[in-house]
Amino acid sequence: MDEELIFQGDIILPYLGRNALTTAAPWDQGIVPYMFDRRSDRFFQEQVLNAMETMYELTNGCIRFVPRTQQGDFIAITSYADECFSAFGRIVGLGPHFVHLGPGCRQQATILHELLHSLGFVHEQSRTDRDSYITVQYQNIIQRLRSQFDINRHTTTYGVPYDYESIVHYRQYEFSMNGRPTIITKDRRYQNIIGNVQTLSEKDILKLQIRQLNILYKCINIFF
Repeated sequence: MDEELIFQGDIILPYLGRNALTTAAPWDQGIVPYMFDRRSDRFFQEQVLNAMETMYELTNGCIRFVPRTQQGDFIAITSYADECFSAFGRIVGLGPHFVHLGPGCRQQATILHELLHSLGFVHEQSRTDRDSYITVQYQNIIQRLRSQFDINRHTTTYGVPYDYESIVHYRQYEFSMNGRPTIITKDRRYQNIIGNVQTLSEKDILKLQIRQLNILYKCINIFF
């Protein structure tokens, strides 16, 4: 896949390049149509559906994945890619927004990670306040991939503190060219935790329920 179309390692920015970060729209009423590729087996589909159900439960039903019928825009989930990639949010009129979950991408945490990208969320370490919490070791990063550690100036924190335990945080050795860490946490207790969580953190859930998805998708029934 063309590296210029990949942002932060696993986010697909189709056609629009990095402009997609500002043009991606919410899914209408929090309803996300999906379909699986024909090659995907029942077990794979069940793994993805379990992650979708988790999203539904954590957002009190404000985010709902539904099988595609006639919707023009939808997420197309493939099981045959070599790696894990997801389109970023919704580009109106694009049609299929691919979520690629290859054989090494079937863990529940990885599926949740990629689904968050498909809903329009980038990695935790791209926040504008990240330098107060981590130090990026650019000298250890593969040179052509150093831009994958850029801060996303369009990111908002929604008032939720930085989260070392976020399911969408890079690992400490992400894109290392020499086996040395590319990220050093300022709170060293989290050095071996970043990027290794197995489920949504408390702050991930907070963002899903209150600060992020429910605000982004204007869900008003969460408190009722």
